[in-house]
Amino acid sequence: MRPTKRKGACAGPLRRSRFGLLHICCLLFEPHAGRNPVVEKTITFELQPDTKNTYRFQEVVKGEPPLIGTLYVQRWAFETKPQTITVTIKA
Repeated sequence: MRPTKRKGACAGPLRRSRFGLLHICCLLFEPHAGRNPVVEKTITFELQPDTKNTYRFQEVVKGEPPLIGTLYVQRWAFETKPQTITVTIKA
């Protein structure tokens, strides 16, 4: 049997698992009834030893695998040397 979309569920594809058919988006987020979720993640980075033309930041991890890991930002992007930065990802 091929996975199909259910009426009234999210528009994401179904995947077969040992628990039956599940929507991929429902594995990551709270279930939603017929609307696409807006995902927003906020990540904090701490300054690491910098390179010649860039600042290097390492993600602050709190008990889960890092989403980004190391982030390099050009020096000209900041007026002063920041100790921490915050990045927000919206999808």
